[in-house]
Amino acid sequence: MSGVKKILVADDEIHIAMAIKAILKKALPGYVVDHAKNGVEAWKMASTNDYQLVISDWNMPKKNGDELLSDLRKNNDTSKTPFMMLTARGDRDSYAVAAKAGVDDYLIKPFKAAEFVLKVKGLLEHETAGLLGGVQAECLADLVVDRFKKGYTNLPVLPKVVKNFNKLFESGDVTIEDIVKVVELDSAIALKLISIANSPLVRGASDCLSVERAITRLGLPETKNYIVALANKGVLVSENIILKKVLEDLWWHSLETAYCAKLLAIMLNHSNPDKLFLLGLLHDVGKLLLVSIVDDLSITWSEIDKAAVDEIMDSLHADFGSVLIRAWNFGDEFYDIVHFHHSPFDSENISFELLVIYLANLILGGDDGKDAVEITSSQAAIRLGLKSDMIMSVIEKTNEYVASARRVL
Repeated sequence: MSGVKKILVADDEIHIAMAIKAILKKALPGYVVDHAKNGVEAWKMASTNDYQLVISDWNMPKKNGDELLSDLRKNNDTSKTPFMMLTARGDRDSYAVAAKAGVDDYLIKPFKAAEFVLKVKGLLEHETAGLLGGVQAECLADLVVDRFKKGYTNLPVLPKVVKNFNKLFESGDVTIEDIVKVVELDSAIALKLISIANSPLVRGASDCLSVERAITRLGLPETKNYIVALANKGVLVSENIILKKVLEDLWWHSLETAYCAKLLAIMLNHSNPDKLFLLGLLHDVGKLLLVSIVDDLSITWSEIDKAAVDEIMDSLHADFGSVLIRAWNFGDEFYDIVHFHHSPFDSENISFELLVIYLANLILGGDDGKDAVEITSSQAAIRLGLKSDMIMSVIEKTNEYVASARRVL
């Protein structure tokens, strides 16, 4: 049998092991597939045979999959053998334990045969098949959606300061003193508000040295907008360099859209421009949820295919954003903005606000960077009476605000 390529499947559930063997034999006819009924048997077989891949369940008699992995990594003959954990455990802590032990790939039961085969082939070719490394965008999209449907995703939590702030506004009579008490519970936001109140964005005559004076200068609606913006900036973090960049770009694009939407609302004589600012901040919120999912998926892999991640963000953020908006208990208007901001005429309620957010995205290059003439010829601009000189003015002022914001935020 010298030179025969072999795969070891370790799983105490015989029917699952037989199904895995059948899939592998069909997809990889040149390989011999062995089966171990428990972790101890798997360890004996792996330490006395030359396997190209070990596929193991987590929970097994005598020795668990994580213990098997640890033993294999400590043994000179098996330390480099590719190892896939195939388990029903989909929690982040289990990912972390497997990653620390040196797992090469991690797949959650029940799984799709095509996805499983793709990962196995990648590992056998000594590539980082991982959930993300080198995987096509279409495959990644399937994995993200599948993980979400199976309930393995923790929705990003609306920051406490925003929840408390919204409760105050819903209660009716809100005073500056009430707002100060909420803001001062978050020192980072409090300091940023003071910085904003002292910046060229506001252009006050004298320095603000307290939260109360900062809120007085900004006004309650503007204060609320900046609290939402600053809280969203800290709602999710990632150690992955690509996802960090996605989050940073997302935050600045959201703020830029908010400024642009507010300026459009003022120019078009809307009664509540600050409302457009808030809608602009939240229009791409679905990307927060997607980053959360991809971050969980990528915990056991060191590389991410940036092109695939970008494609996922572009294609899925509106659908996932509408889920998050519902989870955060925002109303139908916010849902429409998040779900239809790239396709406003698909909505049953084509509101002024939806058209403004759509146009702000067009103006800022959110849809391939159309110029002023193209934008004014769009159906949305015609409905709102938006002219090219108005667009140029909005672009100039938005750039000015964003440049000032970058100096203080």
